[in-house]
Amino acid sequence: FGRYEDRRDAAEVIRTNYDASPVALDEVIDDVEAPLPASREWTPVTLRGSYCTEPSCVLYVRNRQLEGSVGFWQLVPFRTDEGTTLLVVRGWVPSDSSASQPADPAPIPEGELTATVRLRPAEVVLDREPPPGQTHSVNPGQSAGLMGLEDPEVVTGAFGELAAEEPAVDRPAALPSPDTSLGPHLSYAFQWWLFALFFPGALVYRTRRQLQ
Repeated sequence: FGRYEDRRDAAEVIRTNYDASPVALDEVIDDVEAPLPASREWTPVTLRGSYCTEPSCVLYVRNRQLEGSVGFWQLVPFRTDEGTTLLVVRGWVPSDSSASQPADPAPIPEGELTATVRLRPAEVVLDREPPPGQTHSVNPGQSAGLMGLEDPEVVTGAFGELAAEEPAVDRPAALPSPDTSLGPHLSYAFQWWLFALFFPGALVYRTRRQLQ
C-alpha cells in the first residue's frame, strides 16, 4: 500500500505540473545549490540565453532507453541572461552499432534563443569511470566538473528536460511523457490483506475444533 501511495503522489505531481504554463526559473529555484522540491518536479520553466557550444561542454549520458532501444541523452549547459546556468537534456541520441558512442547527434544551436524545459531532480552519482565526453548520470555537480565549467551559478540540485526551443532547430529525439499509471500495488495490497485474514480465521477454526 505504501508503494501505491508513492505512485499516486508522483502521478499527481506530474498531472499538476507537466502541462502547466511555463514560469521563470527563479520562481522555482532561488538557491542554485538547493535540491529541487518534490512538489516542483516536471515544472516547465522558460530560459532566455544561450547554450555552451564548446565541444567540452557537451556530455552524453549513457544507457538511456527510448522505445526499447538503448542510446544516450545529449546534455548541455544553458546560461540564462540572468547569469544562472542550468544543465539541459536536449533529447535522446541512438548508439553507434559498432561502438558505444552516440550516432550522428544533432548539433548544439548557437546564439541567443528561448528554451522551455521541465525541471527534474539531480540524479545520484554512480561510482563508475565514464568514457571521455560521457557520463553515467545527470548529476549537475559532477557533470559540470566533467565539462570543465567553473561557474558558481550552476544549478546543482536540478536539471532541465527540453520541451521546446525558439527559434526551432534540429534536435535529438524528444523524451516521452512520464508514466502516470498506478500499477498493481493497490490490488496487491487488498490481496495480502485478504490473505492475512486467513490466519486468525484458521486459528479460530482450529481452536474450536480442538474444544469440540
